[in-house]
Amino acid sequence: MGKFESHVDEDIFVGYSRKRKAYKCYNIRQKHIVESINVTFDEDGVLMNTDEDLESLKLETETENGIEKILEQEAIFNQEEVNNDEQDIT
Repeated sequence: MGKFESHVDEDIFVGYSRKRKAYKCYNIRQKHIVESINVTFDEDGVLMNTDEDLESLKLETETENGIEKILEQEAIFNQEEVNNDEQDIT
């Protein structure tokens, strides 16, 4: 792509980001989930997907959900450690 060419990709809306005010979309060209606030929805458009694209999207979504759960558990564990350390000090 050149410097002044359009940088538009067709994505599939997956959901909303938990970390920031953004949309989570599956980028078909890059084959992974991206987060963006610059999204235009084409509700009348028809997007042709192959079974391979849909399977890749499913795996990416499952992986991302698993990672988010692990991060949430780590945050809870870290907060419990901080609370225990504070109790030990007092």
